[in-house]
Amino acid sequence: MKNLARRLLRLTVAEKLVLALGGLSGLVLLVLVPPFQVADEATHFYRAYEVSQGRFIARRLATGTGDELPRSLSQSFAPFTYMMFDPGAKMRLSLLRSELRRPLDPGRTRPTRFENTSLYPPVSYAPQALAIAAGRLFQAPPVVLLYLARLAGLVVWLGLILLAVRRLPAAGLAIAALAITPMALYQAVSASGDATTMGLAFLLVAQAIAYARRTTPLTDKQLAGVIITALLLALCKAPYVLLVLLVVIIPRRQVAGRRYLALLAGAVVMPLLVAGGWAVVAQHNFVNLRAGVDQSAQLQFILHHPYGYAANLWRTFATTVGDYLAIQFIGILGWLDTKLPIWAVIADWFVIGLAVLCAPPAGLLRRWQRAWAGLVGLGAVVAIATLLYLTWTAPKAPAVEGLQGRYFIPLSILLLAVGGGWLSGDVVHRRLSLTIAGLMSIVLIATLAVVGSRYY
Repeated sequence: MKNLARRLLRLTVAEKLVLALGGLSGLVLLVLVPPFQVADEATHFYRAYEVSQGRFIARRLATGTGDELPRSLSQSFAPFTYMMFDPGAKMRLSLLRSELRRPLDPGRTRPTRFENTSLYPPVSYAPQALAIAAGRLFQAPPVVLLYLARLAGLVVWLGLILLAVRRLPAAGLAIAALAITPMALYQAVSASGDATTMGLAFLLVAQAIAYARRTTPLTDKQLAGVIITALLLALCKAPYVLLVLLVVIIPRRQVAGRRYLALLAGAVVMPLLVAGGWAVVAQHNFVNLRAGVDQSAQLQFILHHPYGYAANLWRTFATTVGDYLAIQFIGILGWLDTKLPIWAVIADWFVIGLAVLCAPPAGLLRRWQRAWAGLVGLGAVVAIATLLYLTWTAPKAPAVEGLQGRYFIPLSILLLAVGGGWLSGDVVHRRLSLTIAGLMSIVLIATLAVVGSRYY
């Protein structure tokens, strides 16, 4: 216990913020949010359960895409659907007690559809799948498996964010501010693969920034760490693999000779090939999620009318960034039915801006490195919008449909690479630490209060 106490005392302010605000608030939120009240949590849960059985590729069913799963999984989801999209619907504790008594009964299966998550690689669900596999050993009820999956996602997310802070301690406060937003925390405590995706994205970018400004050569351990992180990120949600391109900002003098070629091959080329390979393997499971969507027609429009498509992208962001995406990035929770007060949204953006702009000069990048980071971020944003245009938007529609602020959380750490330290100063940084921590605490307390009043 004494050794543990000493270690806790030696933690930086940023590490304490991640553990205290991210960990404690995450645990409260994990319990506070009723089952399946995170967007698409049921289908993420089904996919994680499938992966827990060692089945990494979904199957084509007679009515869609999914797999043979225990009937009890979908039977546990159905009773909680009355709260979806209805801000006035409250959680009935008697319902939860009833579901806690529902047997898993893994022998009774039925075809279960989860088209929207069937294409995601299994790595992003690894924490949840391992937790579900452990729960299955004890025949835990489906709702218990869901909570175990949530807990595993939170633990892995916290661990990856802590690693990111330790790789780039000079900007640890900014990393904490970007990582611990209400929406990011809400996603981290769900059964989705977002926890792993967000954590790996933050870790990879932190590694790239830290090693880009390093004055001594990278060790073999550090080199391997970058490659492993990049490869794991490649097996998460597709658009975020473009973050591996940020590895290019690491100067060649830091990784001399063949080791530099190994870095580019292992952390850039291989991840892109792995992501492309998974896309080819999973493509046979793709089904249109909306009536009227035609991938081929959309792709032809983009190829033959690139300027028209560029205008559509501009129109999309010009009309949604200020009054929707920026707000949802911080917090429109649940099934887009639980809104934080606008003052909390503004306060959190203020915290992010303050922490990023005032990051100490030790983590600053050169102009070409900042410019490259901006191009990587722009490319990832366009990739996300294009995927939605192909899979969720009607042919020749004038704007992208289905775009949500939470999709940009894994990219948000690029703000540190592009704009970090513009108002830097160690004295300013020390003086602002308590202010940032205090404002983050207030926003998270408000988040817990809003979620509590929404569901209870």
